[in-house]
Amino acid sequence: WLVGLVLKFAAVRALRGASRSGRWLVPACALGSLAIATLAPGTLTAFHNGFLPDPGRLAWHMLFFVAGAASSDAEAARRRTGTPPRLLPAGLPAATAVLAFTAAYPLLPAVSAGTATALARAAFAAAWTLAAWGGVLALFAFARRRRAEPGPRLALLVEASFWTYLVHVPLVGAFQIALGPRALPPVATWALVSAGAAGLSLLSWLPVRRTALGSLLAGSRPLR
Repeated sequence: WLVGLVLKFAAVRALRGASRSGRWLVPACALGSLAIATLAPGTLTAFHNGFLPDPGRLAWHMLFFVAGAASSDAEAARRRTGTPPRLLPAGLPAATAVLAFTAAYPLLPAVSAGTATALARAAFAAAWTLAAWGGVLALFAFARRRRAEPGPRLALLVEASFWTYLVHVPLVGAFQIALGPRALPPVATWALVSAGAAGLSLLSWLPVRRTALGSLLAGSRPLR
């Protein structure tokens, strides 16, 4: 996981200059995700546990990192030039994500077991990619509609984002182990694991944020 993290940030640094030449990088990343999901659906559904990251899954996650960096560079350039923002309604990509996930979820067991038809695999790849990027674009749209200077609560979430990314993996594993013996519906297990890991990750940031490690993770952003 840590090796993958280093490689993702290396990709961001390598491609960030290219993102300044236009807005092509974000849609290119989305098309890359679709290609990965279509050619290797096991990348999204299979369990991987090894010292070195799975290449397909690493590439899938890396595309979102690169798209985030490209969007950040485009927003910074817009502010420097004073260009008015073109705001996308957050509801449109959010609804797309929900509908796409609803379409992909019934196909997940067959795709995971390798028994899905070629048409079902293609439909799953398209729906899963739409769900992922719809959710990301909805968050982007929501963030762009906020003030340039976020309030205290949103600022705390921004501060905790990198820490949350670092510590959420063992917390997700702990919650999965704790809930494993319980006969809960898969959606309920997913919701409890997600909420529990995210909540504890954010809470654990509070005692860390004023330490040397917190200052290091915050980078140039002043802690509030």
